[in-house]
Amino acid sequence: AFQASGIFLCLGGGASHDLMSALGAPGGPAFQAFGERSSADLPSPLPGQTLTVHYWETGQGDRACVDCHVRFALGDDRGEEMVEVRPPLRRRMPACHWRPCLLLCVPGTRIGIKQLL
Repeated sequence: AFQASGIFLCLGGGASHDLMSALGAPGGPAFQAFGERSSADLPSPLPGQTLTVHYWETGQGDRACVDCHVRFALGDDRGEEMVEVRPPLRRRMPACHWRPCLLLCVPGTRIGIKQLL
């Protein structure tokens, strides 16, 4: 179950808490974080706007001593940040090899990757 082992930001569609959403049907904006769904106070990006994912670690040494963080930011067409959200986490985010992943499931959806570090 990939939903139980990652953090996903779902965008698009209208927010819904009905049975279909509980079963995993799209209805963003929402977070799926370690198997739990919660609303994300983030508007759907418009053409030309940017969506940024920031992941960073604080601390040193043993992976058990490292704190991991993630945030998502929506920017305007110049890349200026307008809104920032972080998923509500009930537990510590584990330090591991995180990979960004983008799933486009709405026909006609397009993106442009500006920078990947």
